Parts: sequence; C-alpha cells; structure tokens
Amino acid sequence: GCAQPETGDIGIYGEGRRIHGKLVPHYQLYLGGNGTGNGGLALKGPSIPSARIGEAIDRIREDHAGKGEFFSWVRENGMEYFNEMLKDLVEVKAEDLLSVLHDHGDSREFRVLQLGGGECAGASQVRIGSSFFEAAHERRYRDALFMQRKYGESARCAESILELIGNGLVQLHGGAEGADLEEIHAGLGTLVPGALSEVFGDLVRRLKQSEEEALSSLYRALDKWTLEAADHCVAQDAQLDLSESLPRAA
Repeated sequence: GCAQPETGDIGIYGEGRRIHGKLVPHYQLYLGGNGTGNGGLALKGPSIPSARIGEAIDRIREDHAGKGEFFSWVRENGMEYFNEMLKDLVEVKAEDLLSVLHDHGDSREFRVLQLGGGECAGASQVRIGSSFFEAAHERRYRDALFMQRKYGESARCAESILELIGNGLVQLHGGAEGADLEEIHAGLGTLVPGALSEVFGDLVRRLKQSEEEALSSLYRALDKWTLEAADHCVAQDAQLDLSESLPRAA
C-alpha cells in the first residue's frame, strides 16, 4: 500500500502524471522490499497508470511463481527486467487516454453526466458538461497534490480548471476556444462581461503565486467561481444538471 511502499514484496504509491494534457492517476511501483533486520528497502520500479496496476501485479506474480524468495529474485533480475516486462502498460497512446482516466477498481471517469435534455441534448450541453466534469477530475488532483506540498503541480491543476470552465463558458455563448488563459479571458470579457469575467482575470493573476497560504485562498476563490459559473450555465439552459461535477459550497 501507500503507507510504506518500500518495505513489502510489492508496494505502490499513488501519484498523478499529466499525459496528452490530461491528469492520469498512476501508481509508482516498488519491488522486493523486506522490512526485517536482514532485508532492505524495495527497488523503485516503473510508474503504471492506476487502471492497469492490477495487470502489472498479476504479470509480476506469474513470472515469479516457483522462482524462490521474492526479495532475491527481484535483485537478480534488476529493474531493467521489470521495465521491459511492463513497458506496454506504462505507455499511454492518445487513443487509449480515456481508458486510463480512472483509478484501479473505479469506473467513475467513464460515468456519463446527466446533462438534461435526454436524446435532444445539444452539442453545447455536451461541451459544457464535459468541461465541468474534466475540471472536477483536475480539482481532485489539485487538492491531493497540495496536501503533498507539490504546489507547482497543484497550481497547474488549478490553471487547467480555469482553462476548461473558461473555454466552456465562451463556447456556450458561441465563441471560439481560447488557446491560453489570456485569450479565454478576452473571450469572456466580450461574451460574458461582468463578475464572471472579472473574477476569472483576478484568479489568473493570482495563479502566479505559489506559497501555501496564497494557494489555499486562491483555491477557495476558484471553487466559489466554479459554482457561480455553473449557476450561469444553468441559467442559460435550465435542462443542464452539473451537480455531480461541482465542488462543495463553502
């Protein structure tokens, strides 16, 4: 497990890695640990997408079957052996991205949001629903990385939330997707003038701060803005239901 991954036969430690622009849950593998007096810490292996970790562990166990003590077997083979064994599980091609956007044993990333409108739901509903759902994924990692004191990576997740929801708002009003936060802000200023656009700009400016206290305050403001953005979207289309993708109200 994640508590002491270096002391058991097979240990894992959860982390997030950005692949093709998306945060993909991963488990860092540790192999061949032994917490006894004559043992030693596990060797650091490859990082595997969480959705594939079960297959990775099954391969290792099957390969080890009947080959003696796990601790010694790992060291006899070395990490290159395991890197080669698992390299197809490590690689994530663009076309396979959707299949790894969830944790092991958790299919939530495949759940379709109830957007309203049934079979008549329009493209704008699908786009805005997808934007909020992906933002929820980024928010979970933002908070986890913040707790791990990985403030730069956490702030990158916050930036992605602004990109996703900001572009969703722009497209909801018929605008073109912005390539960066500045373009998105300009689009919001034209299509959604007022508090939503102004607060968006303020949040973008505050993202440059990376201190713990500043980020904590920023994230609270970002979550509040997310809720206000959702209210705006529902006001435009009463059939939208974004409730499953939203942060808790403060």
